[in-house]
Amino acid sequence: MSGWERVPAELHLDTSISPAARALYPVLRYLAWQAGAKAWEEVALPSESSVAATFGASLSATRGYISELIDGGWIERRRVAMSSPMLYVIFDIRQLNSTRPVNSISVDSLSLQTSTDNPPVSPPAIRVPARVDGKVVTAWEANLATAVLEVWNEEADQSLRGETHLKKIILRCREYPEATIDDHRRVIRANLAAPWWRGAVSPSVIYGNDAIFESSIETAKQEGKPTQPRIDPAATRYGRGLTTRQIGEMFGGQS
Repeated sequence: MSGWERVPAELHLDTSISPAARALYPVLRYLAWQAGAKAWEEVALPSESSVAATFGASLSATRGYISELIDGGWIERRRVAMSSPMLYVIFDIRQLNSTRPVNSISVDSLSLQTSTDNPPVSPPAIRVPARVDGKVVTAWEANLATAVLEVWNEEADQSLRGETHLKKIILRCREYPEATIDDHRRVIRANLAAPWWRGAVSPSVIYGNDAIFESSIETAKQEGKPTQPRIDPAATRYGRGLTTRQIGEMFGGQS
């Protein structure tokens, strides 16, 4: 990286990646160079909102372009911990082991059979809604939310495919765009290990609304620490802080 960043010919000619995503690539390399990174080194870039402002595109569009570059094998992104910055590696040669599309199925995952009467059957694809809360669902949101639902199914031993669950997950992904799939797995696993809800379990117990998800994140952060009583978000005012009972006790027993 030198500050005079170019687009590799292979990327420039890759029509599976949008022109805007290809145009973003040298901008990301320039930002990495400004941060002091050398070729193939991990680097903490500015926030996605800062990248979007530099590139001159909306935040949701920029996230989609970054997702395209990751899926295409030109960028890797990871986070060591939920509180640590996102680390990027920007490649000048496409990595062949790039992330597969979330809904694709590898040949290795299918049970090969010699009989043509019973061909291998794959699970039904997860249908992603076109809009959530009046906003168009971006490719980045669709990929991440679908992956989160797959993680939920794995951790909870379920096989949910419905749009209802995806819509709630997409909303939480929008509110916490910095959270990686590993972060979501940690939150899901920690809360399933310490259930606070009653009745049947579903993604709603974690992704139902912003207050519930915020509380679920705190549960994951406290994993391995001395346990503290959990505040039920449904019993709190605005989903946080004091419960209505505690407020009542502060004002002479009235709730």
